[in-house]
Amino acid sequence: MIEKTQSKIPLKPSPMGNYFKEFLMLFLAVFCGFLAENYREERQEEEAAMATLESLCRDLKRDSVQLESAIRDVKGRRLHCDSLEKEILGTRIETNSGPAFKLLQKIWGFADFTPNEGSIQQLNSNGLLRIVKDKEILDQLTNYQADKTILRVNEGNMNRIADEIIKLKQHFDLLKFAQEGYAKPIPLLQNDKQAFNQLYERISSWNKWFSWLEKDQVHVQETGAKLRKAILNHYPKIKTETSPE
Repeated sequence: MIEKTQSKIPLKPSPMGNYFKEFLMLFLAVFCGFLAENYREERQEEEAAMATLESLCRDLKRDSVQLESAIRDVKGRRLHCDSLEKEILGTRIETNSGPAFKLLQKIWGFADFTPNEGSIQQLNSNGLLRIVKDKEILDQLTNYQADKTILRVNEGNMNRIADEIIKLKQHFDLLKFAQEGYAKPIPLLQNDKQAFNQLYERISSWNKWFSWLEKDQVHVQETGAKLRKAILNHYPKIKTETSPE
């Protein structure tokens, strides 16, 4: 019996198969490059956001130090207002207005709060705020911005009212103070009841404005501390110095 053997002829690879493999390799290379570039950009944005949040923590600490000084200043001016109210209600001011005039000079102005806004502006302008996912941080940041706005409005109102406080100098004999100082008793220029009422009403009102200002300052300081705490809790790797620069 004769067995017939069939020779196996090798098949040529299909050109379409080669094209598909090359296309697939090219696609994978482009796709992997896209992923790598996207990852690199995300990492850069995250690092930039972390650096800005670290800077924000420093700004918040500086704001707190500034507010602490401003609060002490307001407390001192409120004490001077209390003392001046007592002087106006007493009888000494009629013949010796020197002590009252000294107190009036100490309550004219106050220190405006100038917050460090650079880090917050950078978060908003560079779109880095979208990197921050923690709701507590975003909520506290919103509260901090809102409280600063309220404080600015109150300061603006007080700066306008301060002109009325300065005008109270008209009740005092400034020429005699300049000539003789405070060694001798110098009476008020106006000793009538209307003058005393105006003095007391303006000083009492100014004292209330100071109390509202102090509350706003404390509130901003507290919300700033909460924001800083939220950032450090969510990003424990952030390093902050123990004292402001």
